[in-house]
Formats: sequence, structure tokens, C-alpha cells
Amino acid sequence: MADKVEDPAFELMMRKLIAIYVLTASSMISLSQTIAEPRGEISVVFGLAGGKWQKVMITDELTGELSTAYSLEAETSATDIETGRHPRIAFSCQKLGKFDHVRIRTGTVIANQSHSVSDYSVGWAQVSIRSDDHEAKTWIADIAKNGSDLLAGKSIISDFLAHKKIEIRFVTASGNTITDEYLTDGLSIRSLKADCPSFFKGR
Repeated sequence: MADKVEDPAFELMMRKLIAIYVLTASSMISLSQTIAEPRGEISVVFGLAGGKWQKVMITDELTGELSTAYSLEAETSATDIETGRHPRIAFSCQKLGKFDHVRIRTGTVIANQSHSVSDYSVGWAQVSIRSDDHEAKTWIADIAKNGSDLLAGKSIISDFLAHKKIEIRFVTASGNTITDEYLTDGLSIRSLKADCPSFFKGR
């Protein structure tokens, strides 16, 4: 029997493919978790929503209710790879229901500047947001109960549609300043109108 010949280039390629598979699976699981738990059996369809945006459509077979979740991963930095942090923007909506919060999933605990607790928040943080090459603006964002998600209203989706790139800067609980870059270009307004009609009511 011939000795097994190891190909370093092939082995490296396989490792990269496995890493991509794991990250993709993790992304899809996180994306589907933004949708409220259905009452019965479900059918799931994954798709693209323009540019780098992903979406998953879940139909509750018992009620016929259709929910859709949108997600955009931040551009990966060397620090994110080292820490295993996978920041993303995520929001979901129901065909016949109201629009929920946009979640900026930072992947780390955020410095809480006010411990005013509500039904959906544990406080707020001062965040800097910059669109394309425009001047950065200060944004007071609610912090979700998990301590690591920033919550925004549906108006921020207008920024996603109008700009090619958005940078979000915030301070972590340990005092570090993090800037996450999102390439928002390409989000399909046609897809949004079909999946999230409540977003466009009153506009």
C-alpha cells in the first residue's frame, strides 16, 4: 500500500472551507433566532436581500403567519477573529404585524450609561454613527436585556437604504472603544416592501 501523501495546500483549503461552513451555520442560526417562536410546524426559506444582506422567511404552518428576518454581518477585523466576535445588524417583521426593533448585535457587553430598566431595555449607551463619508452623529441607543445588543427604531433602515456604508462606534463595559463597519449598500427596497409592509405605512 502506498504511503499517504499530505498536501499542505489542500489541507489549508479544507480548513478554510470548514471555517466558512461553521460561520455560515452560526449566521443562519442567529438570523432565525430574531423571529418570535411560532405556534406550530414551520417551513423555512433562506435567501438574499441585496448586497451582503441575508434573509430567512419562516411560515407558521398552523396559522399561516409569515415572518422574515434580515441580517448583515459587519466587516471582519483581525481583532474580531482573535476574540470570536461576530457583530451584525438584525431585524425581523411579520407580514401582517407591526415592525419590531432593529438590533445591533455587538457581540460584547456594552458600557451602560443609565440603568433605567424597561420592558425591553436595561439602560442606554451613547453611540457614534457615521454614514459614508459624512460627519459622525451621536445616537442615544437603548441596550437590550442581554446587555450586548443596541436597539434602534425603524428610521435607521432609511439610513441602510440611503448609504453604502455605516460605521457604529461604542464603548464596551471594559472601557474599550470598538468601531464596526457595515457595507449596507444593496439592501432591496422591493424585498422590504414585500416582507415588511408595516415599515412603509405612513411614509
